[in-house]
Amino acid sequence: NINRAEMVYLGANDGMLHGFSAADGSETLAYIPGNLFSSGDPLHGLHYLTDPAYTHRFYVDLASAVEDVYINTGTGTYWHTVLVGGERAGGKGVFALDITNPATFSEANASQIALWEFTNNNDADLGFSFSKPSIGLMPNGRWAAIIGNGYNNTGDGQAKLFILFLDGGLDGVWTPGTDYIEISTGIGSIVNNDCIDPTSDCNGLSTPLAADITGDHVIDRIYASDLKGNMWAFDVSNSSAANWTVAYSGQPLF
Repeated sequence: NINRAEMVYLGANDGMLHGFSAADGSETLAYIPGNLFSSGDPLHGLHYLTDPAYTHRFYVDLASAVEDVYINTGTGTYWHTVLVGGERAGGKGVFALDITNPATFSEANASQIALWEFTNNNDADLGFSFSKPSIGLMPNGRWAAIIGNGYNNTGDGQAKLFILFLDGGLDGVWTPGTDYIEISTGIGSIVNNDCIDPTSDCNGLSTPLAADITGDHVIDRIYASDLKGNMWAFDVSNSSAANWTVAYSGQPLF
């Protein structure tokens, strides 16, 4: 890929992840996350941009992460360059795009470029996706995007770590324990599935840092803080994802 076209990617408050040619600034890609299409909420769907009474919305507001990964997207296992982006204050969702070859960007190839989306509809414990993803190889041999669950979820209100396997959501179905791993800190609570409720004590996990502490280019440890002032360490060094857990017997690092 050394000779492929150089690109600049960024999300915007128009509801799109844009890809611009670094050579001349022309736009070659625009992606709109599916959960921004809404006909039921007149103040939040993408159509709200056309409302004369429009006030600011964030939409696709998160800085993206890009990494080379060795995965099977349906045609065999090859190296791909994958971008994982999200909505930050604009929504409760993240997405993955295959940006390996900008020369193939076209509407006809949309199904090969858009790999998956993971939203609050897939798991209610995902809140507003302020967490910038980390991408890396896990000890079970699968590549993953790692995020904190963010803020104001509608699940149980706890701070949680999500490990989303990049090949896990390709069929549009997210099965816990198989397509993604969710590790809870156990801290936080919610009433009536509403973090705004004054009797709720919601928590949320911020941007994680994935660490390879053995020098083998495989993630062993993940660190992230929460809204309660705790710094957490997650031990993901076991080759079985079922054994990944909060380190220090479930207690905060500090």
